[in-house]
Amino acid sequence: MQSLKINYLLNEANLTPGSSSFRVSTRVLKQAQVPPDSLRTLAWISSGTQPFYVPVILGQNSSEYQFVFFTERSASFPKLEIVRVKDGQRVYKNPRSSSQAAGEVFVNWDGRKQPAGRYELRITALQEQEGKPPKPLSQVITFEHNPSWFK
Repeated sequence: MQSLKINYLLNEANLTPGSSSFRVSTRVLKQAQVPPDSLRTLAWISSGTQPFYVPVILGQNSSEYQFVFFTERSASFPKLEIVRVKDGQRVYKNPRSSSQAAGEVFVNWDGRKQPAGRYELRITALQEQEGKPPKPLSQVITFEHNPSWFK
């Protein structure tokens, strides 16, 4: 868990098998003056050769996932999609051809009508470079989804 706004980083926390939650005292966050909306969290499970990500709930449950990634320079995203691993079906597509400013990029996805299972967020970015053609960058982020987590 971290906040880029105030350069706050919580040490890595390891959950034990079968546990599904980890609590951080709001007192700690208030003392560090961390704005709650600035928190970004990653959680993953190492299984086999490749880890996969699991959702993190900060505060109240939501009706959608919010993926946040960071780009150091302005970039466009000609490929921004979510694909179900089991059958390769694309369940979300939202390319962004116009350049977005450097910083955080938000992708919201309502997965309530999709079956539980493993999915991939597939991203191709064209990151602007001064005096050069845009630099292509690609990433695939595998994550676990279950619609019951939205209840």
